[in-house]
Amino acid sequence: MSFYDDMAATAAGMLAEFGQAVTISRTAPGAYDTATGTNGPPTVLSWTVAGLEEAYDSRLIDGTLILAGDRRLLVEPGPFAVEDAVIMADGTTGTVKAVTPFSPGGTALYVELRVRR
Repeated sequence: MSFYDDMAATAAGMLAEFGQAVTISRTAPGAYDTATGTNGPPTVLSWTVAGLEEAYDSRLIDGTLILAGDRRLLVEPGPFAVEDAVIMADGTTGTVKAVTPFSPGGTALYVELRVRR
């Protein structure tokens, strides 16, 4: 096991211990039907991850990329994408506006999501 594998295990353990359950969902268009020329019903994919939520430092709020009210959400690595829906531990909802993986040495430790409510 490498140093970064150890760090990934530590990060996962800390998120599990100190984080809360966060649900991420994505709506994918339904399959295209060539006979009717339309898409079928959309498919909603959702999964739950351990996450740690915090407010952005006021010095980082620039009014363009980071707005007042945006939240920083650190989660275990996963297939996150911009515009995914997020249900926070307190029941509030938001939309992912940025996905920034933290992967030193090529090993994913965690992902930072910028969530807008």
